[in-house]
Amino acid sequence: EIMRLEQPQTFEEQIDTAGGPRTFLTTKGPMRDEHGVVGLFGIARDITERVRARQQLVFSEQRFRLAAAGGHVWDWDVVGQVAESQTSFWQFLGHEPPADADALRLLQELMHPEDRELWQAALHAHIVGRVPYELEFRARHRNGHWRWFRTQGQAMWDDAGRATYMAGTTFDDTDGRRAGDALRRTQAELCCLTRQLMEQE
Repeated sequence: EIMRLEQPQTFEEQIDTAGGPRTFLTTKGPMRDEHGVVGLFGIARDITERVRARQQLVFSEQRFRLAAAGGHVWDWDVVGQVAESQTSFWQFLGHEPPADADALRLLQELMHPEDRELWQAALHAHIVGRVPYELEFRARHRNGHWRWFRTQGQAMWDDAGRATYMAGTTFDDTDGRRAGDALRRTQAELCCLTRQLMEQE
């Protein structure tokens, strides 16, 4: 493309090296002689640390916005499969915060079996299909009872379209669920009472 346009271009590219993936800022341009373009020249600078610092700044800003919105903030390194959630979330369930490498495993263990597949499907739909991520699920408290939670999150994708990072918030919705159940029971009782009164008439 550079030879066809006969113009230099600058871009970022990621290369797998013996020390792991590195990001380079690369400039490539056409080389000419009296007959025209005969080849390319290239200059590359390793900007891996700069890119990482830029990503960390974005991640920090996203976590700050989520924290300001309330709820239990969590984030997930999708590539490394390492997740982190606020201590308050685990304490809410009566557990000590796990190591980051164990957080996903513990969450799956505590999640209600009926909700686990829905959670995995919702994550996959968001990461692969970019469908908005929002879900209700149950998790078991240390004392054995179930609590309801609402969670939502947003992933970030690299230039290749691969999800690399995801962050979100989780809110306890147990009291709201209980209030809704109580309201539905009351409505059912009123309907039953109304029907009985109408039959008596």
